[in-house]
Amino acid sequence: MSSPKSRFEDSLTLEGLREKIEHFADDRDWHKEHLGEELSDVLIYLVRLADRCNIDLATAALRKMDKNAIKYPANLVRVLFTIKR
Repeated sequence: MSSPKSRFEDSLTLEGLREKIEHFADDRDWHKEHLGEELSDVLIYLVRLADRCNIDLATAALRKMDKNAIKYPANLVRVLFTIKR
């Protein structure tokens, strides 16, 4: 008598699953379209929140960039990732 096949017997690793999902999305060009929609949602909520809190978002962003430039000098910080296009 053979034992029933476990549904986990042929399971993928997390990396294998990530690759399959990436190929699935790439075949449909969902990454760019979906990411654009999600980032737009974040931007809309962020702008509304800043407005409700009376924060000049552009000024706050420039100040933060200045602080980050001091904290993380470009000549000492190495970029650890690249953006795929």
